[in-house]
Amino acid sequence: MTPTGPTPAGLLDSTPRRSAQRRTVRTLAASQVFSGLGSGSALAVGSVMAVELSGHAGWGGTATMAMSLAGALSALPLARLALTHGRRTALTAAYGLAALGTVGMVFAPVLGSYPLLLAAALLVGFGAAGNLQARFAATDLADDATRGRDLGLVVWSITLGAVAGPNLIGPGAALARPWGLPDTSGPFLLSLTGMVLAVVILQIGLRPDPLTTALRLGGGSAAPRPRLADGVAVLRREPAVALTVTAVITAHAVMVAVMSMTPVHLARLAQGSHFAHAGHASDLHTGPGTFVVIGLVISLHIAGMYALSPAMGHLADR
Repeated sequence: MTPTGPTPAGLLDSTPRRSAQRRTVRTLAASQVFSGLGSGSALAVGSVMAVELSGHAGWGGTATMAMSLAGALSALPLARLALTHGRRTALTAAYGLAALGTVGMVFAPVLGSYPLLLAAALLVGFGAAGNLQARFAATDLADDATRGRDLGLVVWSITLGAVAGPNLIGPGAALARPWGLPDTSGPFLLSLTGMVLAVVILQIGLRPDPLTTALRLGGGSAAPRPRLADGVAVLRREPAVALTVTAVITAHAVMVAVMSMTPVHLARLAQGSHFAHAGHASDLHTGPGTFVVIGLVISLHIAGMYALSPAMGHLADR
């Protein structure tokens, strides 16, 4: 998404470059573990919170929709920020906004505010967008032999945080009670901590900045600004690329639809006759036990998304 330009062969194989790449991959992997906590918790709890605060099951998918919308809207701005100021600044900005979003997720059930929930979910989605852009950061200094492996390792590392996030619902609820907060607020206290730690890790470890370094080694100080029109032109020119993008969009739409409504269906099963009518959710009050089950199911889903990433990277390199 953010081309770095050709790199001289001598620089490509240099020891400093390889050392910087190893440090970059380790730093990105560590930050992904902590930043994944926020998106994992939002996916598990957000749908049920949307139903409870809106009073209608039909709005259950809107929290996940807001997160996905943030990823779409922020992709190009984050890429431009990375080109101008480096990956460290772009990723820090994404996780900083996500941290603000987790604060909103904490207080949305306290205030009973559905609009606040949507705004908070939108901001949490910036963190998810940062996780996606971190994958490209893993390839800035990579060579052709290990590019897929390095990207796969960074993608795999989010498994730890994103799988742990939904399963922090129980401990999070216990953490929230002494503060007089609802059980649904608790996981986001831990998510906030994770986002802050991710920012600290990036600020300390992502030096030198991989994209800035790659541009410098490539003999240039700037790269073309990413434009949506350029991407559309590629789709028109390359049928194989258009087919691939269409397949990804279709698969992702189905996945998000299933994932966003699964917590609501699990809550209905737990409630039984108290939630018999899908159109009226005012009586939906999910207990801690149900949230634990929801967290487990979503964490298994996320594990399926990311667990085999290193294998896919290795196959891509081959």
